[in-house]
Amino acid sequence: MKKEKLSVLFEKNNDSELLFDPGSKSADDPRPLSLSKNVSNYKKEAGLTLIEIIVVIGVLSVLFGLGTVVMSGFARQDRIEAEAKKITACLFQARVKTLAGYSYGQPTALNFGVHFESARYTLFGGIGFNPDNPLNQKFDLAPELAINDISLSSDDCVFEKITGQVRNFDPVNNYFILTDRRGNQKRKISINKLGVVTVEKI
Repeated sequence: MKKEKLSVLFEKNNDSELLFDPGSKSADDPRPLSLSKNVSNYKKEAGLTLIEIIVVIGVLSVLFGLGTVVMSGFARQDRIEAEAKKITACLFQARVKTLAGYSYGQPTALNFGVHFESARYTLFGGIGFNPDNPLNQKFDLAPELAINDISLSSDDCVFEKITGQVRNFDPVNNYFILTDRRGNQKRKISINKLGVVTVEKI
């Protein structure tokens, strides 16, 4: 009886898409044959294949790497620019102290200047740099930064009282190079006779 009923169902729905699944638990609870096919197709079409996932991960990795390189370049540029501004401010401070007549307890006002070394620069009082002077203000550079090609009189830039001009100024030897060794960034820092500082990217 069940076989006959199923046969009738199939004959009636021969041209219909809603064919009943003969594997149904019951003839009274038919399910469309196309349902299993649709589910199978859906499983094939849904989601991503392993190759597609690998490709996506690869593209994201490349983009992330490029972004890291670009951001790192900006960070290095910001670092050397920030240090150049600090050096400029230090030179300005030395000139201002000279013009203001700071004496630090001395009987007469002092000249002030900045002494430059490879890994640091020092604000000092006097016409010459004394490394043992306790009043020296030392500024250490970051490990990746360095001061090179110091072309100044005795590696110092000292300012004159009253005028604020550079003492023993030499129009040729009036600069030094600030270098970021990791980022291959360089800045030429020049001081003119009037004590004006210029920072130039090279």
